[in-house]
Amino acid sequence: MPPEMTNIPIALPEHAREPLLRAVAQIRRDTKRDRLCVGICGCHHAVGSSTITINMAHQAATNWQESVLLIEGNKRSPSFSSYFKLDADTGFSEYLSGSCDIDEIIHTPSDASFKIITSGTDKRPLAIRNLPGLMASINKKAEMSFIDLPPVLPYTEAAELASCLDGVILVIRSEQDKWEVAKAAAQLLEKSGARLLGTILNRKQYYIPSWLYPLL
Repeated sequence: MPPEMTNIPIALPEHAREPLLRAVAQIRRDTKRDRLCVGICGCHHAVGSSTITINMAHQAATNWQESVLLIEGNKRSPSFSSYFKLDADTGFSEYLSGSCDIDEIIHTPSDASFKIITSGTDKRPLAIRNLPGLMASINKKAEMSFIDLPPVLPYTEAAELASCLDGVILVIRSEQDKWEVAKAAAQLLEKSGARLLGTILNRKQYYIPSWLYPLL
């Protein structure tokens, strides 16, 4: 049985995990592929997309007993090394540039249910042009891969990366991202050729008890 994320400070409470599990199941049904690589991104910074990416990977690994790979494709605000207490000088950036093999950058934390690739330390722009040719190697390492992408609107590489994947999920922050902002982000993704699988409304505030909403 895969371990619980007991030492990871961003693990979601139990009531918030079920929607993510349903989202992963929906992705499985919609894509009909044995091996998947899905990106998750927000419109801007600080929408919680990294937290959602990590927890989606955890749900897939613990509930379906599948091999899962979590990839940090967001070098703009990297956090995986500190979250998971990893000493990782090389990662996704170096892999895309061709300076390392994928087996050199995969980490398996003792308190996580999945394998991890951090963003790396290469300061050069991501060599996204190499990603399509490297996807076969990524898919061989796990049945499901989740890539934490940079925000869509500030950085062009988010849509470019998403276009190389099986699909992408857009995270919208409740009461912060207006519909015009979300629409602009979705259009950028679709214009790049990315397959938009759906959206997640995050950090929704409940102003009345949650149990009362179904009765309204």
